[in-house]
Amino acid sequence: INYTTDGYPKEKIGEPNQWVLKHRKVWEDHHGLIPKGYSIVFLDGDKTNYDISNLACLSKNEIARMNQNHLFTSNADLTKSGIGLTKLTNKIREVEKNG
Repeated sequence: INYTTDGYPKEKIGEPNQWVLKHRKVWEDHHGLIPKGYSIVFLDGDKTNYDISNLACLSKNEIARMNQNHLFTSNADLTKSGIGLTKLTNKIREVEKNG
């Protein structure tokens, strides 16, 4: 395993220089392909903790709202609660907008 300049672990999957971010590989091994427009986040904020229980798949919109509201924390349980709140808030806005 090597690391990107941003500190993300990456794993070599082929030659000559085929690398994949470790957290994305772990997610895809457990859940399949990551949908377009989605990213994998670390629930405890630790980029080196790529255990599947520490990963979540969020849309770019959800990540933006989580950042706006300072809902990412070093506590995985609090971050999970923030994700739930964000998803609920987005759904309420969608229902109000579309009737």
